[in-house]
Amino acid sequence: MPNLMFEPAPTVGLTVNDVAAMQRFAASLSLAEQKLEACEFGATPTELQTLLGDRLPAFQAWMNGQTTAMCPEHGVVVNRADLESFLTGRRSGFD
Repeated sequence: MPNLMFEPAPTVGLTVNDVAAMQRFAASLSLAEQKLEACEFGATPTELQTLLGDRLPAFQAWMNGQTTAMCPEHGVVVNRADLESFLTGRRSGFD
């Protein structure tokens, strides 16, 4: 998966939960590259729940208006770049 590494993000305003979520996300990218069953189209609902926990509703609200993909095996999946933008506090096209 090229171009999915985090750029250095400013730490001002990040909570411990944000940092932990980013670490889980980075680890999931490494695992996703190794797993054949990982969805090639994006982050699955199960992966999002695992990564975000109780922040999932905030992510879902943040995703309002964003494009998602439909995977025949996993259902609706989220572009990993959108997940990275949420975790780093960026919105592509607006920075």
